[in-house]
Amino acid sequence: MKTLIKAQSSSNIVCFDRSILKVQEKQANSKIGSNLKFYQKLFVILLTCCTFLIFPESPKDSDILCKKYYSEEACMVW
Repeated sequence: MKTLIKAQSSSNIVCFDRSILKVQEKQANSKIGSNLKFYQKLFVILLTCCTFLIFPESPKDSDILCKKYYSEEACMVW
């Protein structure tokens, strides 16, 4: 008696899609880019605040400008 045996083999082929990897890389790069933009804006804001704190406007400068353009009676506010 001859028995016919069917070989049932299932093979799974693993395929790495490069487009998925590229999308994941782009997402990671966009997060880094957005963080960089945030820190750039934060740096500019801190720099302007520090500029006003380091170099405040002195009343003497305002007095000189006032006397240059207006009379001394108008500048007696300071």
